[in-house]
Amino acid sequence: MNVLKINIGLNNNPLNAEQIKQMFYKNNLFEFILFEEREGEYINNYEPTLIIEGETKQTPEQIETYIFLLCTLLTQECIPFMFTHLLSEFKHLLSEDKKQVNKLVYNKNFNGLKQEFNKDYFLTIGNNIN
Repeated sequence: MNVLKINIGLNNNPLNAEQIKQMFYKNNLFEFILFEEREGEYINNYEPTLIIEGETKQTPEQIETYIFLLCTLLTQECIPFMFTHLLSEFKHLLSEDKKQVNKLVYNKNFNGLKQEFNKDYFLTIGNNIN
């Protein structure tokens, strides 16, 4: 099973949260999907954020390609994602039995200083502390 988590900022975005949800319902990225809206923060900059989590059959490389396109479509400088491949349903309790990819994918037009993924700023559903 693969678990995918994505944070999409809603400032400077041509689509609102409901339109983004509809886009994800219609594509084949997720087998099962949950959404939550919360205020995200990055170095004292606050932005309404749509948190998307679910199960996917896609690979990390396929996810990265899709998110790269999303950056342009949603006019975002970057979009972070977390991808976890659990080797079995019950082995997730053992860290060596999962493969994790955390990435910050940048828009092709972004010319500024690119940051690394930082889990301290990544929002997850139901976890107000991050």
